[in-house]
Amino acid sequence: MFLLTCFLVVQYVQNSKNWLTRYPFQNQPLLKIEIPDASSNYEALNGKTFDWFKTLDNIKRGDIINVTGCPMRTKTGELSIQPTQLILTAPCFHMLPKANQSVTDIEFRYMNRSVDLFFNKKSQTLLKRIKLVQFIKDFFINKYDFLEVETPILHQIKGGANAKPFITYYNDLQQNVFLRIAPELYLKQLVIGGLNRVFEMNRNFRNESIDNTHLPEFTMLEAYCAYWDLYDQIAFVEDLMSSCVKYCNVTFNGQIDSADNPDLYLIKYKDWNGNDYNIDFRPPFKKLDIMSSLQEILSEKLGEEVLFPRPYSSDEMNQYLQDLVFKRLHVKKIIKKEDLPTAPFTTSRLIDYLVGIFLEKLTHNPMFLLHHPKIMSPLAKPHRDDPEITERFEIFCAMFELCNAYTELNDSVIQRENFESQQKDKAQGDDEAQDVDEVFLRAMEHGMVQQSGLGVGIDRFMMLLCGEQSIRECIAFPLLREKK
Repeated sequence: MFLLTCFLVVQYVQNSKNWLTRYPFQNQPLLKIEIPDASSNYEALNGKTFDWFKTLDNIKRGDIINVTGCPMRTKTGELSIQPTQLILTAPCFHMLPKANQSVTDIEFRYMNRSVDLFFNKKSQTLLKRIKLVQFIKDFFINKYDFLEVETPILHQIKGGANAKPFITYYNDLQQNVFLRIAPELYLKQLVIGGLNRVFEMNRNFRNESIDNTHLPEFTMLEAYCAYWDLYDQIAFVEDLMSSCVKYCNVTFNGQIDSADNPDLYLIKYKDWNGNDYNIDFRPPFKKLDIMSSLQEILSEKLGEEVLFPRPYSSDEMNQYLQDLVFKRLHVKKIIKKEDLPTAPFTTSRLIDYLVGIFLEKLTHNPMFLLHHPKIMSPLAKPHRDDPEITERFEIFCAMFELCNAYTELNDSVIQRENFESQQKDKAQGDDEAQDVDEVFLRAMEHGMVQQSGLGVGIDRFMMLLCGEQSIRECIAFPLLREKK
């Protein structure tokens, strides 16, 4: 005979004799406590003076209690404790859902995340995320010899990506600074300094809209490797993503790690219409050239040839795209009025818009969208066979972007020209255009080794791996609109 002491959460009181409790941790079994009556002949209670009824009156559902007693099983074989002492350690002052209920109100769930995690088992998603993030870090460090580094969150220059920044004020320096949009320019400077393989799992901040796949504060993994190019990066990303899916299926879904297992690289997911389907991450992934694919698809939809004029940076190209969108595609009702793009109508924004309308819808499985025009990619290296496009790719899956990568531009003269071209877009009202970063240009002028960079949206990737439909489900505490 021995005594057991444990902390439990009261789920509900069945009657004066039986309580159903649980451990305050997920994945632990329910435990029934049997309250002894006055006629009990249990030896440990003899000679004891304990007012059970007074204690029972003070215990409510949701309270955390400390129970000391003898472990036992009921007549039906249920695990139970016959207590000798019961202490209230943490009272619960709010009405909680019952054991067989779940919390479904979206606003309540996110405003009361601890209740949501406890009752809806959303902690399972967070636990998966934690382990998957650790697996990704180990993948970079142990398999490919990358170094994990840290770069500043407060930037004096808005750069590294095309996005609208958050602005704050630095009191001591008496100047405005930007919250990090991307760590790209700092990581490149580390490679210039001799750290040939670096990566950072970082928080980025972009002052943009919120939807199922976008949050202004999000986690991004960025990595840079000296002497790699676009095609080395393609092989690396296929290895990274397929390895993560394999790890997830073996660790969490009970799949057998065997080359003969056809489901080893499959992820079950729902499309935007709520229909179940499998995403196949078995490499190699499908590849599409952006500009040629757009010309082919648009020609088929319009029933006439679409041929983009060159150079892509010309005024002729910009006018052609505006006519294509507003006069041809809209007039033929291929694009609805409510789906038309908003100003400014720069060439890069119009191409990006067409990609979103016509190419992203093809990406149920992971797909490389390759060779963005130079005008869309100021930090990417021109393609070795066609200087009008760049050695860049994006991976889309389930119709949203997962990652972006390219062979890095290492010519400081061309880089300065690209930055200055961004200023022209900024003058037209594009508040996402990048600024000229003189510090980064000066570092490049000392000689920037050939390298390739990669950015992976961790929150979105976790959505796929955890089977969630909203990015907020994969984040512990997503920001909500303040109640007034």
